[in-house]
Parts: sequence; structure tokens; C-alpha cells
Amino acid sequence: MKPLPDSLRYAFLDPKKFLPMVIVSNLDQDQDEKLLKLHGDNKETIGWTTGDINGIHPTIVSQRIHLEGNARPYQYLQRRLNLTLQEVVMKEELK
Repeated sequence: MKPLPDSLRYAFLDPKKFLPMVIVSNLDQDQDEKLLKLHGDNKETIGWTTGDINGIHPTIVSQRIHLEGNARPYQYLQRRLNLTLQEVVMKEELK
């Protein structure tokens, strides 16, 4: 499993550590138990992967990008914003 920030941690619904959940790390013991019990009681409705959801065929929730035969995937380099736009973005993030 991938590392998480300090504000998050993994919790498991079963003792074999098979069904992981990401929860906040500052919950007290009582809140943690209530959250795990709630999710444990309703784990059939939550679904962990698209294969775990009964009644929905995986082709419905799958997405494919059809490319031409000679097309190659390309990842563009990240661009920098000018200082004026950086200030606007920072103000929007703080809202």
C-alpha cells in the first residue's frame, strides 16, 4: 500500500487486513470503532472495486480511449504560471 500523509491512516474491516480503508488519524478509539462498525455493516453496498459491485457489468463502468493505430501516448510537460495568475490561483485555493 502507498504511504499516506500524517493526517491519514489505514484501517481494516477484518482481522486479516484484507479490506483497507483510509481514515483520518485524529479519531479517538470510540469514533474509530463506530466508523469501522458502520462500514463493516454496509460493506456490501460500498464496494471495494468495480468487480465487487454486484449487478453492474464492468464494461459499463470502464472507460477506453480509442487511438488510431499509429498514435502514441504523450505526456506534456508542466507549465509555469506567470506571477499574476499564481496570486489568483493561491487566493482561490485559500477560499
